[in-house]
Amino acid sequence: MSSRMTTAIRTRSAATELRRKGGVRSSCCGTCPSGNGIATLSRSRASRACAERHAAYSAAMLRSRGAPLSRRYALTAVILLTFARSALGCSCVTKSVREERKDAALVFVGQVTAVTDRQPSHWTATVAFEVLQAWNRGIAKTLNVVTSRGGGSCGYLPEVGGVYLIFAHRDPTNPHLQMTLCSNNAPLLCAGTALRELGRPARRDRPLPRLDDAGSDDAPISQSISCARDPRPARESRLHLPRWVEIRNFSATILRDGAVRDLEFDLECADLVEYECTSELERRVRASIESWIYEPATLNGRPVAMRVRYP
Repeated sequence: MSSRMTTAIRTRSAATELRRKGGVRSSCCGTCPSGNGIATLSRSRASRACAERHAAYSAAMLRSRGAPLSRRYALTAVILLTFARSALGCSCVTKSVREERKDAALVFVGQVTAVTDRQPSHWTATVAFEVLQAWNRGIAKTLNVVTSRGGGSCGYLPEVGGVYLIFAHRDPTNPHLQMTLCSNNAPLLCAGTALRELGRPARRDRPLPRLDDAGSDDAPISQSISCARDPRPARESRLHLPRWVEIRNFSATILRDGAVRDLEFDLECADLVEYECTSELERRVRASIESWIYEPATLNGRPVAMRVRYP
């Protein structure tokens, strides 16, 4: 899987502060200071010389106003990539599988075929399932279940293609089936104990998928698998970036031996340092990350490959 290298330019606090203090009004690829003021250049004509003059001009503007100024590489962004799941602000009352089986409108194992936003609000989503097995009679072969998109509001949002055990509830004031983070919902990989407690299903449309290869290097599990432990750096793995350069949309597969594979990321620069986002910087970042070694993810005590993401 090849990396994606972009220079998505976004004005962040440093650039905003410079403009407030009277700095130049656009990135070095759009304007360049000259002896007669700001000379507009086309993007195709913008050069590194222009970028260097722009940086020198910006530095002079900051110094002239008494603002602290570090050398270009004196401050670097230090990134330690860990993949811990986000803390959620949802408060739940825990129920056993048997208790929730009595309270739930429907209990089934289904494969997610689609996730769509509900209009007019984008805070909730409709999740479409193909039902594989069910513990209720007369259940349809396809179901739509509504959930919140935010974990802090107790939403449970599965991934398309995944197979899940779902306890769907129906509110008397709402005709739609609903699922939340507070239920015993779980990916099939984590649902073994609950399935044994539920016993024989009332209906079996399809056999459940085999999970023998789940977590192999060729079939990594998702980071959404809640019962798996995330990868951890085996040693300190730091990445030094020029100031105001950030990594976005990071994803990679951490193999069972802890190696990094199938790395993807974007580099994002503030407008003042757009010229930093070069193919050479992308190459160095890639080489550095691919040299890192992790303690692999584990599932039921065994090492597994996992696809991880970083915002």
